[in-house]
Amino acid sequence: MARAGDKQRLETLEAEFSGLEEDAFLAGPDRDAGDLDIDAIFATPWRDVFQDLAWDVGLAAAPDKVVQAWLQGLLAGDGRLPDRPGIAGIAFCEAREAGTGDPLGIVAVDITGPEPVLAGSYTGAQLGVSDAHRGRGIAARLVMERFLLFGTLPTWDLDTPAYSPGGEAAHLAGFRLLEEELALLRTIRLPVMEL
Repeated sequence: MARAGDKQRLETLEAEFSGLEEDAFLAGPDRDAGDLDIDAIFATPWRDVFQDLAWDVGLAAAPDKVVQAWLQGLLAGDGRLPDRPGIAGIAFCEAREAGTGDPLGIVAVDITGPEPVLAGSYTGAQLGVSDAHRGRGIAARLVMERFLLFGTLPTWDLDTPAYSPGGEAAHLAGFRLLEEELALLRTIRLPVMEL
């Protein structure tokens, strides 16, 4: 059974992902995988990832209640992505820049408690998951959803594509999720658009 957005997801995957190998996914198409730089120095603490996101969405120094209201707005709006099996209690949403409304990336929101809690984020080149939410596959799903949103990874535009070891692992896990998504979408009968 087709899900909302499947046709667009399939088109993005066929155009931008199909045929990529792991190294090309990390470095970027038409880039030399030997240029990849994997080093722990590229790891970013969650608090810094959160602060960058808060600045970009206009919530810098905002009280917790304002952040929760923003998260509730994401969950209720059209930026919430279709639920997928695998990570119970986590919703994935598009994050947009304050003022312009331009897409920034993807956030993961824990919806298991009375108030939503930011669980992870992949905006700009910053990928992070809160300490309390690590080990659940959230980073891999953030990579997958960010790729589906933009059709690229932010590291493809860097002079030297660079990842922390954890970032590399998350991107490779995201690569495998994209492979699974593409295989699944190829088997679903999608409605044909009439001209």
